[in-house]
Amino acid sequence: MALTASDTQSDVVVHPVKEGRLLNAVSLSLDSLALLTRELVLTVENNVLDNVDLLDIPVAPDSHPHPLWRAKLGWMLAHYRQQVQPDVLVICNALASRSQTSTAARHLLEWVNATQPQHESALPGVVWAITPQDARFATQQNLDEAVQQLMGKPGVHWGNVAGAG
Repeated sequence: MALTASDTQSDVVVHPVKEGRLLNAVSLSLDSLALLTRELVLTVENNVLDNVDLLDIPVAPDSHPHPLWRAKLGWMLAHYRQQVQPDVLVICNALASRSQTSTAARHLLEWVNATQPQHESALPGVVWAITPQDARFATQQNLDEAVQQLMGKPGVHWGNVAGAG
């Protein structure tokens, strides 16, 4: 799809592409576009991150409790785990509200059980990035701490890394 509107508008005009052919423009709300879009590919200049794939799997907005959103996000996590097989899942703000705690913890434990070696000397494959965008700084709430407690075994199932910027 080719976007032809500014990100600041509530609706965008998109041109669907089918079999390489640009179709007639349609207007969609940003929420609908986000729900319909599977992935957005961003390239990094000058091969700064050669041989690194970055995936951004968004948290379902608390204002958008639609079951399709929850299903899509659960599918995305499983799909990328199976198809891309990343070495590490880096998380910053795993949830938007406290009500998402048990669901997020369950999905992340499924990730741990499916991707991490069974021996306890292995490095964690789920890592929380502590950045200036972390909710503990931006909103003064650390909602992810409850997810970490439900996941158990800090340093085995999950770890922390402090980042700049």
